[in-house]
Amino acid sequence: MSTPALDVLEKRVLEAKTLETIRWALESYPDLMMTSGFNLNGTVLVDLAVRAGFRGELVFIDTLSHFPETLSTRDEIAARYTEVTLTTLTLEGSDLPGCGAANCCEVRKVLPLRKFLEAKQPSALLSARSRFQSETRAILNTVEDSGDYVKVNPLVEWSQEDLEAYAKKRDLPVNPLYWQGFLSIGCAPTTRAVREGEDIRAGRWEGQSKTECGLWWGDKAI
Repeated sequence: MSTPALDVLEKRVLEAKTLETIRWALESYPDLMMTSGFNLNGTVLVDLAVRAGFRGELVFIDTLSHFPETLSTRDEIAARYTEVTLTTLTLEGSDLPGCGAANCCEVRKVLPLRKFLEAKQPSALLSARSRFQSETRAILNTVEDSGDYVKVNPLVEWSQEDLEAYAKKRDLPVNPLYWQGFLSIGCAPTTRAVREGEDIRAGRWEGQSKTECGLWWGDKAI
């Protein structure tokens, strides 16, 4: 068998394995929920989850600092995947820290999601993280028990090439900024395009030591 044929076969096996993982999660945790910032990983996971039978709640946190393209992608996904319930968490109050401040991500992202989840109390969450994304994520397992929630990471084995190929094959509504070099998209004031040779998340929080917003990593993580 030729190398191209083997590559196609490997991608099919990976896709099938991922769908099976999500089906297992749905069977094991009927109240499974998922969150998304509608990066490439998130869009791919939404599509796979719906194919696997996910009909639950998809949560998006509006930090009030998103790129317009991110909000448009959210709306496209909501229109395409009517099987799921898209919930946008909207911030309240006028005393929010400036985007890029030390406590910005905690106030604008972590706390709103934690409050929402405490009210809903799901037993498990779907995460779109992959091992290739960063050194901290290289140690991810497919299933993690954080105490409050089981975190299921169906995309841990997917490469950037795998994600792009799947998105193109399925004609997914990928955030247009991704194809302009924004390989990891957060809030507009703290995100830039990744330069050639840089890590995929190098465009986030330039000049700061942080590499994660805190939703999934750190002492105050979800």
